[in-house]
Amino acid sequence: MKKVIVALLCLAGSYRLAAQEHPNSLQIGVGSLSGKMLDQQASPLLYHTKATQVTLDYLHQSKRARFEVAITPALGTTLPERFGERAFGDDFYQYKVHSSYYRADIDISYIRRLGKQPRNVQFFFGGKLQNTLQVADQVANFYWATNVAALHAQFQTEYHHNRHHLTAGLSVPVLAAVSRHIHANFPKSADRSNFIAFFEEGTELTAPHKLHMLQAYANYQFMLSRRMSAGLRYGFRMMQYPLPRPIQSISQSVSVHTAFYF
Repeated sequence: MKKVIVALLCLAGSYRLAAQEHPNSLQIGVGSLSGKMLDQQASPLLYHTKATQVTLDYLHQSKRARFEVAITPALGTTLPERFGERAFGDDFYQYKVHSSYYRADIDISYIRRLGKQPRNVQFFFGGKLQNTLQVADQVANFYWATNVAALHAQFQTEYHHNRHHLTAGLSVPVLAAVSRHIHANFPKSADRSNFIAFFEEGTELTAPHKLHMLQAYANYQFMLSRRMSAGLRYGFRMMQYPLPRPIQSISQSVSVHTAFYF
């Protein structure tokens, strides 16, 4: 019996040691994204989004800090919740409005451990730079886009027990540049491209008194070996912004992933 207990303790210690021996990890994930959006600048209709997202995540961790870079593109559709895909035309010609949806997130974060803590539970606080670009090609029959570049305050907690790793956290913006169309869904410019005009005309520097945003996440990992793990991640995001007319959105994602340590 004593040999079994000693073997289990050695196995548990080996996975803690693995994290110290291999401070870098590369994580690949795939999952689904769903959400709702009401942009009164573009349409009076509530739009429902469904998309598939892929995540590529690099993490460097030490005893005191975490540095992370993640890229998350998503592709799907966004349609009016009450109407779905709509058909237009007459007896001779008909066409359907089917809005494709594109999203890209880039996150760069650095957090540090808060003081002395229990061995299995750790708390971190720091900052995150995040840029989120969303584009749809048929919101109210026009192109729609929103871009949010923000500096976030981020809190994270971690729990480790043998092969099981749990991470949860949340972040809120402290400073942001929000870009939106200011003339319905079309930038008004005679001498610039629509892409450049969108950012030049529709970008405003703002703070939490106008941009209300909350992001939360939970991540579970199971160590398959000293160099590989698999897990599940859940993400939640809520945003409200009043200019030029109010926009409200809420989204959540679920993904499976695997990570390689080196």
